[in-house]
Amino acid sequence: MKIVCFILCLFLVSSCVRESDYEVNTSLEPYLNTFVEEAQKRGFDYSPMVEGLVMEFADLEDSKAGICYHENPLRIEIDQEYWNNLAGYANEQDLKKELIYHELGHGLIDRRHENSLFPNSEWRSIMCGGDVGVENRSWNINFRSIRQQYYLDELFLVEGSELPYWVSPSFEPKTGFSEADQTINTISSHVYVGHGNSYEWEGSCVDEKYTVKNNSVDKRFAFAFQNIEVSNKQDFYYEVKIHGVSIPKQTNKVGIYFGKSIGATLQNYHYFLLDCRGIAYIGNNVSYGWYTDLQTDVYALNSVTFGIRKKDKKLYYYLNGKCVYCDEITVDLGGDLFGFQLPPGCMINVSDLKIYGSSESNNRLAKVIEPIEVDDSMICPKWTK
Repeated sequence: MKIVCFILCLFLVSSCVRESDYEVNTSLEPYLNTFVEEAQKRGFDYSPMVEGLVMEFADLEDSKAGICYHENPLRIEIDQEYWNNLAGYANEQDLKKELIYHELGHGLIDRRHENSLFPNSEWRSIMCGGDVGVENRSWNINFRSIRQQYYLDELFLVEGSELPYWVSPSFEPKTGFSEADQTINTISSHVYVGHGNSYEWEGSCVDEKYTVKNNSVDKRFAFAFQNIEVSNKQDFYYEVKIHGVSIPKQTNKVGIYFGKSIGATLQNYHYFLLDCRGIAYIGNNVSYGWYTDLQTDVYALNSVTFGIRKKDKKLYYYLNGKCVYCDEITVDLGGDLFGFQLPPGCMINVSDLKIYGSSESNNRLAKVIEPIEVDDSMICPKWTK
């Protein structure tokens, strides 16, 4: 697995630019063209074919995904393995744009690395990166959806625009969705949960509190409340309290998800996880890596109330009643699963389940079914810068 590390390499070479100094791989050229278009929208005019540019694939060392060499002409190398790894994922185009734009930011805009954070701990700039990390954070830039416009403006140093509302860790959803809506059409507030055990897991239910333990040493399990419709048309609110009784590693993640499965395999699901360091991870398993990881003041070993609310085309994520993140829906919703996840060797208590929906047809009893094994690579960061 390639770990992406964007490094600005300065090689000052003096030479004349010739027409032959424009050599851009045909797979990379469309991203160069969109970069030039975005620059023109913001008052910048770049002519790589005139000024000279070399963009090519290479087998980069030290787990780098891209390098910009300040030569004449400018030369950029993109790691072939990393580029190939993105193929087929829902966010493939966004990540390829981000990589190319980051390197062109070094070369054409003369940007250096910018590693400051917003109050909600998201990166302020697409130019974050370097050899040395910041507080064990990944370099994941959430270059998609409602955030992409901001990161493009910041890349070209557009001034005078207001900071987006999502930078505050305590922002209020601006959708007109009131707390009263949560009480409409209750699907299930008191859920019958199954109990049982196997050599890999065990579970029991006492006084509507579900205790479950993952006995496996290497498998992550997802438990599901089935027979509850998830769709693009239906608004919903899903909440559950999870108390981490025993979590072996600081980096182990517990949390909730919703989506669909085929047989015993999760197919398309959104997840909202938290580790013992207070880092929250938000994403979808059909995307390459998580969307973002946020530093919070909530920790998995405590009693944590997770919440996800869908309203129109947006999703809102809550920890202990506070909205910590929102985003537009970019992956189709569908399925009939709401549930929770736990890592190997972990034991948790699950209680106070609430699922509300906007469709009367969804008033069906929820029930915990036997766990589904989760491919842990889907919810781990695929790369860092």
